[in-house]
Amino acid sequence: MVSAMEAQRHEMQALLEQEREQNTKLREQALLREQVQIAALQSRVQALHTAQLLTDAELYAVEDIVGDGGDQVAALLELSGRMVGDAAFSRQLRRKHA
Repeated sequence: MVSAMEAQRHEMQALLEQEREQNTKLREQALLREQVQIAALQSRVQALHTAQLLTDAELYAVEDIVGDGGDQVAALLELSGRMVGDAAFSRQLRRKHA
């Protein structure tokens, strides 16, 4: 009976360790996905600036938001995904974030 309980305990520990490893892998994947999205956002904002659709001050305001992190970055990523056109995206950036 004791050995059966011990075997069950080891099995539970192995399952918990497997779950921890899976959670760690999922967190790493989510972080990588976020980093890729932020890099794409920064490239897009820089392209808007180069195309003179954003002023220096507006570019710097967006860079500051990205640098500070937080909920506003998520809002910028969501906005960038919704606004396909660069002119519309730059106008929305000015209206909401710059």
